[in-house]
Amino acid sequence: PKIKEVLVKIENYQEIIYEEKLPLTEMGSFSGEFKLDEDAALGNYTIKAYIPPYHQSSSAENADDISEAIGELSFTVAAYRKPEFQVDVAMDKNNILAGDDFSASVTSIYYSGGTVSNAAVDWKLTAEKFRFTPSSDYSVYSFYDEDLDSDKEVEEPSLEIISEGKGITDDKGKINLPFNADLTKLKTSQIFTFEASLTDISSNQVSGLAKTTAHVSLLYPGIRTEKYLGEINKPQTIEGVVLDWNSQPLSRQVVNIEIFERRWSSVQEQNPDGII
Repeated sequence: PKIKEVLVKIENYQEIIYEEKLPLTEMGSFSGEFKLDEDAALGNYTIKAYIPPYHQSSSAENADDISEAIGELSFTVAAYRKPEFQVDVAMDKNNILAGDDFSASVTSIYYSGGTVSNAAVDWKLTAEKFRFTPSSDYSVYSFYDEDLDSDKEVEEPSLEIISEGKGITDDKGKINLPFNADLTKLKTSQIFTFEASLTDISSNQVSGLAKTTAHVSLLYPGIRTEKYLGEINKPQTIEGVVLDWNSQPLSRQVVNIEIFERRWSSVQEQNPDGII
């Protein structure tokens, strides 16, 4: 590029804390480093880059004209405070079958020792669609269900709140909540996510989450064709496989096979402006 350098500024609401000319590489990129002081002001900061002519500045030599920034981004500087306690959120099972009971637990202890008892807990259980992905050994098979897996409703939210509520930890700093993997309305396998936020008597809050997968069946059938395109009056070989949740093949399974014919038609329409 004809331009050999850019001027980079970092500023907060109080002042410009960094201002340097950085050379451009042959590819037109640049890089630099800046370390914030330990007592740096908290809040929003902005990084801006300028090409010549620069903004007027005491540190930008021979700057006489004003230009607009060619790019900028923001970041936030916040004070870190180490939590006084830790929160462990867990599910009792990693995989469950539709209709099974499962539970989520929250356990909290102070880093200095002792349990966080009588602490307020805000929790929420959500569900999102799970699509079975087999191991690489069976990646050539399709486990996709056109009727269940296709997102026909674009407006349908991907995350659904199943339940939410409040609770109090016991004298051991624990709370346990029972649930049921009811997939009647959801229809497909789901990933349940349990999130909990615990607030102690000093109003300090720490959060955590855990997940479990709820399956509609103990097995997942997959299918593949020998050829992607078939020909009229010529045989087409179809292979199937049945896997468990861990992609292990299951023998002696009864499989019902149905073949559907779907036709797609391309219809072109002309709008009032004459565009097809």
